[in-house]
Amino acid sequence: MTRTVLAGLVLLVGGCTARPDRVDAANAPDPELAEIAASFERAVERLTSADDAVWHDGWTGNIIVNTSNNRGDARHIGLCYQWRDAIYRGVVFDVKGVGWNCGGVAINRGTRHEHHAVLVARPDLSPQDLLPDPPETGAYVLDAWGRGRADIYRLKDWITLPFFQEVPPELVDVGAELRIRDRAVPDAALDNRIK
Repeated sequence: MTRTVLAGLVLLVGGCTARPDRVDAANAPDPELAEIAASFERAVERLTSADDAVWHDGWTGNIIVNTSNNRGDARHIGLCYQWRDAIYRGVVFDVKGVGWNCGGVAINRGTRHEHHAVLVARPDLSPQDLLPDPPETGAYVLDAWGRGRADIYRLKDWITLPFFQEVPPELVDVGAELRIRDRAVPDAALDNRIK
């Protein structure tokens, strides 16, 4: 019985961590992707070398971040949406500088298997071109969460990534989410103003 349970866990974890082939930006059919990839690599390097935070990756990172935050240690970061938000901020101007669009994509949004990453796409691709049936080229996902590295995937491959697909993938306006969150005033700040 123990072997069966252990084998099931190995298959489950292995399925969750399996990744499609990463894109080699230097040899991609979209020449702008090389510049975007360089910006992505710089953003990951800045995050992982920061002195004020400890970035974690993957499922183990999720456990460390959640455990640390529950103990009140907010220096530990690395949930997928935290990677997405930080990478978006780090690449958005360079992506727009090459004339591409920058946003986000979510798999299984609103479920316990939810996963987020940054999406970059050629300007000639509309949202209807991207999902539900992405093109072979021109739409790529920047996803540093899995390994803490600047991993790039074709959108077409990335959306097949989850072991469990409970809801269809969807596009996310990361810029709008960040603007709303940045305008929000933390409760502690309100308490300080009232006193």
